[in-house]
Formats: sequence, structure tokens, C-alpha cells
Amino acid sequence: MPLNALCPGSASFDRLTVHEARLSLLLRLAQTPAGARTLVAAGLFGMLSKCHYIDLRPDDYTAAPPVVNDALPSASTRYHHIIMPVLRLIDSIVAQLHTSDRHVLVQAAEFFVARRDWALAMLRDRLPTVTVPTLEQLKVLTGILAQVAAADSGSGPATAATVQWRPALLGLLGKYGAPRQWLPRLRPTTPAEEARQQAAANVAAGGTLNARDD
Repeated sequence: MPLNALCPGSASFDRLTVHEARLSLLLRLAQTPAGARTLVAAGLFGMLSKCHYIDLRPDDYTAAPPVVNDALPSASTRYHHIIMPVLRLIDSIVAQLHTSDRHVLVQAAEFFVARRDWALAMLRDRLPTVTVPTLEQLKVLTGILAQVAAADSGSGPATAATVQWRPALLGLLGKYGAPRQWLPRLRPTTPAEEARQQAAANVAAGGTLNARDD
């Protein structure tokens, strides 16, 4: 179903809405230790491993994203609405159980190791512009990997994942460590983001003018 949600058309929006509603229910369950444990016992990571739409990061992530009408979002915007519930679900489960159920960390690490190319493409972040959706994806993904690494015992899938991701994570630190390095490349992807960015620019310009008048 989510595969078709990446295609343009009103039907794809309906599929996307259903997908988000289903994942929202699972996320609510995952926000307590008991609920998270139940989902893992029911085979959540096995189910996610079969969701091939996760790997279908659109090609238009490689280009500067245009501002689009909210009624006709780009493929990258639709993908964002597909992948974020998945990342938040994994993040919640790992956060709830990482201190008590080490096998959960192993399953999470195995999930990302199996999708090495997809995860590394996100972490390397070789895009010409910066957008709010990609920053949100990176925030949750790096949070998951940090929790996995923090409970790493020095062997197994968690260690393999940590070793694979380390160079890319260090690259992100250098790229986003100082706002002045990335804020000039921040581009809006929706009319709402464009309006907020323009308002911020107007405030900044007004502050500069007032300083000159003084």
C-alpha cells in the first residue's frame, strides 16, 4: 500500500492517510514498556523488515526541492510522511526497552544493518540543500543509533552497526555543528515553511535596519 502512496493522485493521499493512522496506533502502544514489549513479541521488527517501501527514497531528494502546493506534495514530501512514523515507532520501542531488553537493541541494529545502503544514504546527507523534513529524519535516526551504541556490549549486530555508521555520524557533526554552516542552505518545501522563513527573514532585516538607524 505505501508503495502506491508515493505516486501522484488523490488515491495515493488516501493510502498515505491510512498508513499514517495505522502507524500512529502502533506508536501509541509503543510509548509504554508493556506496549513496546508486546509489539516486539508480536514480531514488529520482522514485519518492518518486509516493508520494501522503506528503501524507496525518491530521486528528487538529490535536487533542490521546489516549494509545492500543499494539495500536491512532491514524492520526497510523501516519502517523509511514510518514513517518519516508522522511524518514530522504532525510536519509541528502543527508548522504552533499551535498558531492560537488550535483544530489542539487537533487533533494531539488525534492521538497520540489513538496510545499510538506505541508512547510509540518509546519514551521509549529500544533498545540495537543507530541508526541515530531512533534518527531522536525521534527528530520529541518529537518536536511535545513539541509543543502540550506548548499550553496545562490544560484539554482535550493535557493534557492527556502530562501526558502519561512525564515519557518517562524524560527518554530520561537522556539517551541522554550527548553524551558520547550514542555515544559509535551508530551503522550504511547503508554503507554510516558506511563510515562516520569510517572516524570520523580515524580522532579521528589521533588526538590521533599526541598528543602522541608531
